[in-house]
Amino acid sequence: QGVGEHLFGREFGVRFFFPLLQPLYLFVFWRIIRPSDADRRDAGLFVMLSAATLMLQLYGFIAVPDGPLMMTAALFLLTFKWFTEGRRAAWLWMGVAMALMAYSKYHGALVVLFALAATPPRVFLRPTLYLSGAVALLLLVPHFVWQYEHDWASLAYHLAGRNSVFRPGYVAEYLLNLLVVFNPFFVPLYVRSWIAVKPQNAVERALRFIPAAFIVFFLLSTLRGYVQPQWVIVSCFGLVYVLFAYARRHPRTRRYVMRAGGVTVGLIVLVRLVMIFNPLGIRFEVFNNPESYAAIAAEAAVMCPEGNENPSSNAAPAKRHQSRKSADDSNGRGRVTKSLSTMFVASAPRQMATNMTVPARRVRLNTISTKASAKKPAPFSPT
Repeated sequence: QGVGEHLFGREFGVRFFFPLLQPLYLFVFWRIIRPSDADRRDAGLFVMLSAATLMLQLYGFIAVPDGPLMMTAALFLLTFKWFTEGRRAAWLWMGVAMALMAYSKYHGALVVLFALAATPPRVFLRPTLYLSGAVALLLLVPHFVWQYEHDWASLAYHLAGRNSVFRPGYVAEYLLNLLVVFNPFFVPLYVRSWIAVKPQNAVERALRFIPAAFIVFFLLSTLRGYVQPQWVIVSCFGLVYVLFAYARRHPRTRRYVMRAGGVTVGLIVLVRLVMIFNPLGIRFEVFNNPESYAAIAAEAAVMCPEGNENPSSNAAPAKRHQSRKSADDSNGRGRVTKSLSTMFVASAPRQMATNMTVPARRVRLNTISTKASAKKPAPFSPT
């Protein structure tokens, strides 16, 4: 973001590199799952599956941490494949990829854990696996230092700051959102493919396991609060893999995927045109809605009166804001459930706006020591 902003200015520059990440990580992913006998029809099938996955369409251009997470997750899976194949120095690059995932988003830790959970036990006997972990920890030292100096701010927020009262609606909305973002035309095929496909190597086992693990993990997380649909975005890798592996061996399924995918892409193009020209005057939460922009900006001002440059000084206002928010949540207020019809243009951009403007949301919300508050503000952590 910083490089893009320097080169092109704020609005365009902040978003410039994010659309470039998606073709890069999809190319890396294709290198991971490409069969040795793949032809142009297989490449076309992979492109159609990727283009028709609504989650990838949405987060292919929005400036949120999920784009870098997908890029670094693809690099991790590639280096993990090299590692399991016994390539020289693969353990080093795998350690670098793990660190980059952590810097992109903490959910990268789940990618590593779930990939290792699906790994054959013999892999754990290799000393280079632990060397790879040591490389990742070494590269994360600056982040740990920042966390220590700021009372483990963002870790405390992710572990406890998001907690809320349980509502059955959280579970229902999470499952419905998954049905939409993974493309309802493909969801039954994902289930059938996941059951039918038999992985041939360690990385394929990891890819098959990751979607189920992510979905179940965040389903359980709905017991402690609202779960945003993009938190399972890494599952797209595994789902695209299983359906690709299944469809290329079943001509009838391949034809259905290409036709349903074509319809989906056509609808996406139509929606994009409506978003560009908006002939119907449609107004969503963060799309063509200046009043909504003003409300988001006002919320950001409450939480960060000192701006982005001094996150430590924003701790107390953020704590008071969170206390009011928790009180509203306990009374059934403070959150408006987003319908599925507005999720694609409202849910993630709102998170983007608050995350980019309000780094103080990551400060520790339960206990902020006087010593930590008195320290000289440091640049905000990248994660």
